[in-house]
Amino acid sequence: MLKLAGLLLLVAGTLAGAVLILGPFPALGFTPRIGTWLLFPFGVLAGVVLIALGVERDSLPSVLHAAGGVLLALAGAAAIFLVLPAFGAFGPSGSVASIWFVLVLSTVSGGCLLTATGKYALKV
Repeated sequence: MLKLAGLLLLVAGTLAGAVLILGPFPALGFTPRIGTWLLFPFGVLAGVVLIALGVERDSLPSVLHAAGGVLLALAGAAAIFLVLPAFGAFGPSGSVASIWFVLVLSTVSGGCLLTATGKYALKV
């Protein structure tokens, strides 16, 4: 049950991050609200913690690597949407603070999750 709840929170947090990335582009029709800004970091964090609590110790590195990969993919999408206006594709109508928010948090947390079980990990 913990794994399912964690997976739902992780998916909801990731979707909230996608809405934050697409928000500054009105042609795409997404408008992020305060709940979206809160759901992205806290949904992803709670989802990863619940999944980690629900899995066996042997499969924990795979779970952390998968969550880190999802977050780094989200960071890549944020970076792409930051440079799209430079190529003349289409531009944002307002502030791109939400894209920077997703880019920074996804890069840092995704990188930490990917290296959490590598050779630099703390041994418990």
